[in-house]
Amino acid sequence: MRRGELRRYVQPSTPDQPRIVVILSNDGINDSGRPWVLGIKIRTTDPGDILAVPITGHGWAYAGDLSRLYRAWMKGVVGELDTSTQQRIDSTLRAALDL
Repeated sequence: MRRGELRRYVQPSTPDQPRIVVILSNDGINDSGRPWVLGIKIRTTDPGDILAVPITGHGWAYAGDLSRLYRAWMKGVVGELDTSTQQRIDSTLRAALDL
């Protein structure tokens, strides 16, 4: 699991509604034995907010949706962010978190 990967995410409570998530935690966390990583569930509709970044072919990553994602619910890689999109998401997270 690597930062910038897009993965299928299937929550046990809604197995018929798989989502796409983007992994945003650093690779030290991603390579650890922790049961979770940090990321964002991709929205299928534009939230209409300056903190939303379009993800070509998938939807929008909204900085306000940063959350803990469980490894056990990851079902496979579906893509990877390009450098420009990763930088835009990083910028929105810095703005949202005042970093």
